[in-house]
Amino acid sequence: MNLGTKVRELREDMGWSQQKLADKAGLGHAYISRLERDGFKNPSADVLLRLSGALGVDVNQLYEAAGYIRERGGMSDGRRPLEVILREVLKRCELLETIEVPIKGKVPATYPEPKEETYGYVLIPRELLGMTKGKVFARQVDSSCLVESGIHPEDYIIVDPQAPFIDGQIYLVQLPKGLAAGYVYMAGAKLRVTSSSGEVQEIDTAEAQVLGRVVLAGHWRTY
Repeated sequence: MNLGTKVRELREDMGWSQQKLADKAGLGHAYISRLERDGFKNPSADVLLRLSGALGVDVNQLYEAAGYIRERGGMSDGRRPLEVILREVLKRCELLETIEVPIKGKVPATYPEPKEETYGYVLIPRELLGMTKGKVFARQVDSSCLVESGIHPEDYIIVDPQAPFIDGQIYLVQLPKGLAAGYVYMAGAKLRVTSSSGEVQEIDTAEAQVLGRVVLAGHWRTY
């Protein structure tokens, strides 16, 4: 049994949705969905502690499922429980396990904030950003236009400006009246931006700028 299967079984035993587990653990819904679907290699200590705390299980169960320890070992050094040692090293490892992503404002925005302005940082597990091509940034969602895509108000979207354009993916776009996020399609000389509810905006490509693809969305710690 891998970690994703273990987490799904524990969650279903609690009668929880993926969103409820994400909220309880302080993780993003997209992260829980990917974890249960694909599993992750070498999940961070922080993630395992958050999940075990939310699910009310011994963290060693999740470490066994992740392949870090064998079933017979509840003690990691013969003296102290593994959880105690993990908590001791967690603070030292945290900066190595996460990436600080600058928060550049909100979306939608009726006016573009200065690009150089940073309003804080989101701490993203490094393993979630392994496939990004460039320097990413975050914006906080301030509408329900992408709720049906699993992106909720107050979530953070992580934008990769250097991700290659793929028709029909979610992008952050500079429009004449401000910033928006939605599914973007190229239609000749037009740029079509569609929300998950079906609302469509068509803008001349000369009047719009694609600022980057949304590669991740969810709730994470900020400062």
